[in-house]
Amino acid sequence: MIILVDHPLVIKETYRQIFSAAEKDPDRIILPHYNGRNGHPVYFGRKYFPALQSAPVDLGARYVVHHNRAEVLEVPVGDEGILIDIDDPETYRKFITGER
Repeated sequence: MIILVDHPLVIKETYRQIFSAAEKDPDRIILPHYNGRNGHPVYFGRKYFPALQSAPVDLGARYVVHHNRAEVLEVPVGDEGILIDIDDPETYRKFITGER
């Protein structure tokens, strides 16, 4: 699973849902899906490790997802945190205090 440090608001239940889906279908790419959009974290089955290592640096894991769309499983989650990218302490403070 690729977990981005700039998505700190993902809740535990989302991780549980992704891991549960991966236990049932470990050879897939699993994306959490919220309100019409995919987010992070993303699970990659072991068979995608070589593709992740050789993906173009500027595209990374997104390249692997794009070239394996038929293997993608979108897991609906009730977690807006999968979409929220926080890059600095001020933005994080705003989100945790509800100031958005």
